[in-house]
Amino acid sequence: MKKFIKSAISFTAIIVLCLSIAGCSLFKAPDKGSIDNIDDSKVLASTLNFATQNVSERKLLTGAEACALVERSVVALEIVYQGGTSYGSGVIIQNEDADANSKIFYIITCHHVISSLGTINVYVPDENGRNFTDGDYNSEYKFTGVIDNKIHTDKAVTLVGGDKDGDIAVLKLNTTGKNVNIVSANVPVEGYSVKKGEEVFAVGNPTGQLPGTYQDGVIGYIEREATINSVGIMSLYQINVDITHGNSGGGLFNMYGELIGITNAGSDENEGLNYSIPFEGTDSFVTVAKQLIATATDSNYGYVSGRWSLGITIADKTNFGLVVNSVETGSDADKAGVLANDVIVGIKYTDKNNQPVSKEVSSSSSFTLVYYEIKEFLTSGDKISLIVNRGSPINQTLELTLTQNIFCDTGFYPTAE
Repeated sequence: MKKFIKSAISFTAIIVLCLSIAGCSLFKAPDKGSIDNIDDSKVLASTLNFATQNVSERKLLTGAEACALVERSVVALEIVYQGGTSYGSGVIIQNEDADANSKIFYIITCHHVISSLGTINVYVPDENGRNFTDGDYNSEYKFTGVIDNKIHTDKAVTLVGGDKDGDIAVLKLNTTGKNVNIVSANVPVEGYSVKKGEEVFAVGNPTGQLPGTYQDGVIGYIEREATINSVGIMSLYQINVDITHGNSGGGLFNMYGELIGITNAGSDENEGLNYSIPFEGTDSFVTVAKQLIATATDSNYGYVSGRWSLGITIADKTNFGLVVNSVETGSDADKAGVLANDVIVGIKYTDKNNQPVSKEVSSSSSFTLVYYEIKEFLTSGDKISLIVNRGSPINQTLELTLTQNIFCDTGFYPTAE
């Protein structure tokens, strides 16, 4: 699992020898349809209305005041998976109309933080603001769950759903049976919009061992298009708040003490270039989290409608060109007949204007340019064709039908009744 994602400002920076196009969906299966196909009776939580502050009580705060208001809403995440342990952060949120005595909360984090699967430990700051690294930490505030291809209902922490393209995942936190006081974050009130130059601060868990860390800065750019390793092109807040290993999934807050972003990326090479997933826009953490919750059922994890993945890894090989390194069993590529060691020489698709397009590709960089371009407008149900060579003079055309992608697919799909 990646604790941290590097950012790049240009497409040329995403040339890699083994580029994963498969996403993080480990369990592939037939088309799952769309949100509209899910009967209301199958949905665990059809809506999530993020809590907001009372307008009459909302006011600009000092850094110390704002931090005191929100710091206990930011949790430390520890994921123990086959091969190691890694860390991240998350932010507790709650439905606006939740009962005052409700024991159910949600945690928003980054998809890349939880994508390796395994046992997940959530460390919530205790009633005195102490964290798990403190010797007198109240262990009642530690919650444990499992993330895999099974829906778990008997754990304090359960996965609601994850979205690779939006780099957002939602966990459910069930505090029933524990005498704990949980603090949740508020999103901005209606009509508020983030501004360039605005003062902000992040609370997270840098290095994985420094939970509750406050770091301040400003919004450097509102809609910065950045290419994030293993995710793709994202429209993000560019910030100068330092985002390091373990900070991913933490909260970016304004000086009203409102959650305006989920921190997800920074650059080892360029000091001051760091990024956060915004609360505004089509792929905001608000929009993605709502869809993940709306599509979660008692037999499958939530997803964002229309997402897809090819299910291959590729590599540049000398004297061969762009070669398929591996094909995920059951993936769209596998069902279309794509084989390991196929040499990809072209890709065909229908563009936004319903016009046929054919492009030659000869390297991972040229393929990636086309891939992220078509990711912007193709959706599940659409078709693309890979032109491959298997050592003969005649190339083969393999048609792929793109199917809905669910992270941690259990294989059970709801249908309208």
